[in-house]
Amino acid sequence: MKRAIFSPLFVSASMHLFNTLNANMPLFIKRPLIEIPLNSIFDQHLCENEFQILESRYITLYVTDIALRVTLSLHNQVLQVVDHDGDVVISGT
Repeated sequence: MKRAIFSPLFVSASMHLFNTLNANMPLFIKRPLIEIPLNSIFDQHLCENEFQILESRYITLYVTDIALRVTLSLHNQVLQVVDHDGDVVISGT
């Protein structure tokens, strides 16, 4: 499967926008700001099926200081932000 390659400048800009995320931001805005950097950062691991355990499962990441809660899943070897409760929640500051 051919994977999308994003330029370092594009990923850097996405990471800058990632820092502006908050709990009140709609999912359709958060989705690309989270998915693009994560899929670029973990591209090699995704290609090697190291995230396969997330297929048809959901993991919620909760950043307590900014009350940001995001649930991820894997579909066709791509990490996706989904509107679903996580099977497990990882929280931290």
